[in-house]
Amino acid sequence: SNMSGDNQLYAIDPDGAGLVRLTADWPISRAAAREARSADGRNQARTSRDLETGRVWLGYGPTGGQELTPLTSQGGLAAPAWSPVGDQIAFVSTASGNEEIWLVDRAGGEPVQLTVNSWPADQRPTWSPDGQQIVFASNRTGRRQLWIMNADGSDQRLLFESDYEAWDPIWVKYAE
Repeated sequence: SNMSGDNQLYAIDPDGAGLVRLTADWPISRAAAREARSADGRNQARTSRDLETGRVWLGYGPTGGQELTPLTSQGGLAAPAWSPVGDQIAFVSTASGNEEIWLVDRAGGEPVQLTVNSWPADQRPTWSPDGQQIVFASNRTGRRQLWIMNADGSDQRLLFESDYEAWDPIWVKYAE
């Protein structure tokens, strides 16, 4: 957030209480690196651009760099986040015009759009440790704020009221 006058890292409880400024960024960078990995750590969701067609697709595969198995070829893909308790991957796509949060099963199938709004950006989904909720950043209030919703996209609400911007949430789930 920029609430201290410059960009700083903060932590907050899921109920919107307990806001605290972090003094080091290593816990967040470590947690962010974990977002795209499956719970067993053997697979990683990634976005990749096909140089021949220009299409971007979401795929998963072993973290050892082997070829990815494509899950969807929607446009504007970014920020894949693997559910810590299941085989679902939340991601950002511009397939419907704006950056919205989508959900796809690891086995493939038709992606489900979770957010729909007229503002250009719902971004950076991150799962709760129990896989029941997703926190994300959105500019639907006119500035970047943190929002929370159920994993099926229902009950979307502002996480906490602030006059400042907040973005790129990471729900810390794992100690490594």
